[in-house]
Amino acid sequence: MRRGPQIALLGSSLVVSVAGLELAVRLLAGPRSQDDLDIFAMARPNAQGTVAGVPFRTNSQGIRGPEYPSVPPPQTFRIVIGGDSVTMGWGVLESDAYPQVLEGMLNEAPQDHPAARGPPGRRYEVINLGLAGTNAAHANRRIAQFMRVYRADLSVYGFTLNDLEGRHYRGSESAAEERAAWHRALRFHDSPSYLLRALWPRWILLIDPRFPGTEALDARVLETLRQNYFHNPEAWGAFEDALRLHASRASERGICGHVLIHTYLADAGSGDAFLPFYERVAEAAVGRGLTVSRSQPYFRGRDPEELRVSSLDPHPNAAAHRLYAQALFDGFRRLPERCWTPRRRARS
Repeated sequence: MRRGPQIALLGSSLVVSVAGLELAVRLLAGPRSQDDLDIFAMARPNAQGTVAGVPFRTNSQGIRGPEYPSVPPPQTFRIVIGGDSVTMGWGVLESDAYPQVLEGMLNEAPQDHPAARGPPGRRYEVINLGLAGTNAAHANRRIAQFMRVYRADLSVYGFTLNDLEGRHYRGSESAAEERAAWHRALRFHDSPSYLLRALWPRWILLIDPRFPGTEALDARVLETLRQNYFHNPEAWGAFEDALRLHASRASERGICGHVLIHTYLADAGSGDAFLPFYERVAEAAVGRGLTVSRSQPYFRGRDPEELRVSSLDPHPNAAAHRLYAQALFDGFRRLPERCWTPRRRARS
């Protein structure tokens, strides 16, 4: 047989095989949404679509979740929680984000929890103000704004390690490498080929030693954080200003301000590498009159891979969000009794 027909036959077989794989991936993946929301649309009023493959909606105020009246219903204790994409619930359903999980826990609290000591019929509403892409300054301004709009009885800031980032933050070569690795992995994110979208990022994950999550990169991330947390007074000062804003606005409204320290999932196994950063944040928050819940003990000893949205998405999954909610729920046990008095009653 001549080589020409052999090559043609091989080429035809390859095309058929690739087409078959493409069809199989499409059937497994299901229909793709045409309403993927970008980072700007996540803060728009009445947005509808998907984010990281899950349904996403905002209400008329541009926050994730249902519509809330400005005045809480009778016998309702209202909590607002702000933060970045972790608080927002990137990659998880609205009901699986820790603010909503916490709401269910508070409404089913046992009698020995302070949440169960309110008047008969008290209900809890937890409003998720989380927004992807925010740092400490943006998140706490958002909390200050919406604690007034929604007449909150308690305010919470969900802190993530990269919240110090801003105009004073000193980046590093490792941060540039991380961004470049993600850009390579997501190169075909919008390709019409399901097969290419599924296989390309996994290929990059296998061949690129600089991909986020490697031990070498984590060591450099640690050093960058150390420089900014302990040797960059401008960046740390901006972070302290954000905490001060939260504390002062809560005090002005006669409510308690609280901070939940998110655990960096790469640190879940040992629970020690990032401890100095967590401790400094907790000290700064307490020094400004805020109370603190640490989530780190709830993550210690856990396999980080089992707590991520996927191998390509380091955001916390539903299981991790349940741990954050439990940390807050238990942390609320230590709140002063005055924190459970609704603001409207306290002022009257």
